[in-house]
Amino acid sequence: MSSGIISEEEVDNLKSLKDNIKQAYDLYSILCKRENSFENLLEALHQTRQSGALAILRNGVNRRLRSDTVDDLKSIKYDKKSVLGEGSLQTLVYKGEFGGRTVAVKRVKTDSFGGNGKLIDNEIEVLKACDRHENIVQCFGSKNELNAVLIILEMCDMTLKEWVARKDIEIAPVEVIRQVTVGLSWLHEQNIVHRDLKPENILLTRRPIKVKLADFGMSRSLVDGRTYVSAESAIGTKGWIAPEVLNQMLPIVPANVKCLIGG
Repeated sequence: MSSGIISEEEVDNLKSLKDNIKQAYDLYSILCKRENSFENLLEALHQTRQSGALAILRNGVNRRLRSDTVDDLKSIKYDKKSVLGEGSLQTLVYKGEFGGRTVAVKRVKTDSFGGNGKLIDNEIEVLKACDRHENIVQCFGSKNELNAVLIILEMCDMTLKEWVARKDIEIAPVEVIRQVTVGLSWLHEQNIVHRDLKPENILLTRRPIKVKLADFGMSRSLVDGRTYVSAESAIGTKGWIAPEVLNQMLPIVPANVKCLIGG
């Protein structure tokens, strides 16, 4: 700037500085409300496009929650009168408290699976392996009760089915589809197939606005380089089973073919 004329590079630097100052001011303004401080901080970082800081903070909190699992699991609280949702095989989801925050507590009755705990363990293992992605519902741990297992999940605001009916979270349908696709892509990169994807198993949060895949009870891991799961073990939900899986499930009716040759 020795000539008294600002260069294009200096103009860009000034614009960048102005944007940074505005981001800092916006962040400060939101935090000054002093209510729901943690939620406001997450929202502020989201609004001011500080995605790196947001990811670091969320991951740090989740690691802290998991590091305290041994002690905190003893103090899980949930209200059986506050049912958030109901699944198949007598599975209920309650509103609860864990690690000083509101959570969803999924209670799975073990006798509903004929005493086979492998299906429940499978869901927990899949969640632990994949929930570090922002489009997968987060799992904070699990606890055994008498004839039941509690799975502690992050609290979301509504299912996709509820959102379609109410539309009270401002997000474009195409963005919902994009985030679902990103979540599925992440699962497939981990060699996991969901097998029960439907509106009730897709959740939305308001702060920040995110779409998350949930309910991995029917999910399976692909082994030996396979790109499919046998239809013999497929359950899913009627009306939402993938067409290629349905084709494998269709009964094969033997045909009685007669050939008449005229002489």
